[in-house]
Amino acid sequence: MTGDGDGGLDDAPAPDDPRWRRRPLRALVAQSARTILAGAAIVLAVVRNEIDGWIQGDPFEPGLAVVVAGIVAVGVALVLADRAVNRHQVRYAITDRGLHVRRRGLSSTATTYPAARIDGVEIAQSITDRLFGLATLKVEVSGGASSGGAVTGLPLADAREWRDALLVRRDAARRAATPGSSPTGGDDGDAPPLRAHEHREDDGGAPVPPATTSPAPPDDPPPGRLLLAPGPDRARRYALRAVQPWAAAVACLVGGTLAVVGLVRGEVGGSLGLLLAAGAAGFGAVRTVVERWRRVATWQVHEHDGDLVVSRGRWSRTRRTVRAGRVCAVVLTQGPIDRRSGWWTLKVAVPALGSSAGEDGADTVAVAATADEVRRLTRALLPGLDEAMHRELAAALGAARPPSTWLLAQPYARLFSPLTWRTTGLRTDEAHVLARGGRWSRWVRVVDRTRIQRVTTETGPRDRRRGGANLTIHLPPGPAVRTVVPHLEAGAAGALRDELALTRALGASARPR
Repeated sequence: MTGDGDGGLDDAPAPDDPRWRRRPLRALVAQSARTILAGAAIVLAVVRNEIDGWIQGDPFEPGLAVVVAGIVAVGVALVLADRAVNRHQVRYAITDRGLHVRRRGLSSTATTYPAARIDGVEIAQSITDRLFGLATLKVEVSGGASSGGAVTGLPLADAREWRDALLVRRDAARRAATPGSSPTGGDDGDAPPLRAHEHREDDGGAPVPPATTSPAPPDDPPPGRLLLAPGPDRARRYALRAVQPWAAAVACLVGGTLAVVGLVRGEVGGSLGLLLAAGAAGFGAVRTVVERWRRVATWQVHEHDGDLVVSRGRWSRTRRTVRAGRVCAVVLTQGPIDRRSGWWTLKVAVPALGSSAGEDGADTVAVAATADEVRRLTRALLPGLDEAMHRELAAALGAARPPSTWLLAQPYARLFSPLTWRTTGLRTDEAHVLARGGRWSRWVRVVDRTRIQRVTTETGPRDRRRGGANLTIHLPPGPAVRTVVPHLEAGAAGALRDELALTRALGASARPR
């Protein structure tokens, strides 16, 4: 399975492919030397402390040093044994796809760093590495430091050769992208795509009015087509369908009742304290209801020049612009209470934004939106979403389980995830990945394949016995930084990992603006 125009690229290496390489024996020697020196330093520190006490007149007790030395020796032996085993279990390879890393053991992982997503390759050497002629090859992937990787213990000449090979393959992948597009999503490091103040120019050169957070009258809506406006009625239902205000109201009622009983009994001091607590609980309940009502009643989303303008507030109105061309993923969540009403919360993952907590976070586009409104917003945020995937999204939002045509969790998953294994699934096309899961709290994610930083499959002991694997898709920091689809069939998960890693970064399927 390959993307358009990628037929000339080679497949991921087979397990017995000679391109897989492991670290040389002297890398194990260097690591062992560092471990032994660290253990010796701990023992020497204990011995020195005992000697210092003996010089000051305290009795010399070598027993503590012997015990510490024994514990350190056992720990060092275990670490050395683990590293000796890992030397044979960790393999690395470079192909036209990029860098491949395999780790076998109790839990096996296979990771592919796509060549087109590599931002830089660095060679680092510690003092020990210099003594043994070794180096560490660090691969930086766009989207954050957590997306990169490192190959330790390489000979210096091999590290330089691998660095040049990765950079050559990266440049070739970028040149193969569609002219005029940013091959690696080069805007990943630009100014934040979701911000309060924005000034840019459209195709005709005319400046677009910036979004603003300054107070604006309520009758000053943003220009463009209105996509979402829940209104007061939905806001009222949203405000009352929450646990916090009702819990605070119950606490207020109980506290008030106990305060009255205390006053009747003459316990004035305790009753006044209960009255204050009841008043605080009641105030909190009213405040929560008002805030939830205001949040939804004033929430509006307009489409303007292909972007989305999200605004909320009545007297002090806040606006921010979501540039559709930079959305990495759309994240839809539905709690157990909102499921009764069919409401969804929509967040976006965009480069350089990061995650935000709460429903008023900068990455939140819609709150208490219906399935139809969510689909309309998703189409605006991801213009390249075709009709077939749009229908699959509608099915994922409306059904309790994903369709049988999806890649589903294997039946053995009922042993480890008895409540959610039937609700987990994944669907892909040439441009997007659609995943869903959860039973009580549901989630649906639409991921732009051109924004994927790396793809990993992990096989633990329980999965290996049953031929399963867990697939993880890594994106830039945000609400969808990691999308995990567990308990897939191992062969299908590996093939999908290779297919997703082959996707060009903003290549032939670049999104229109």
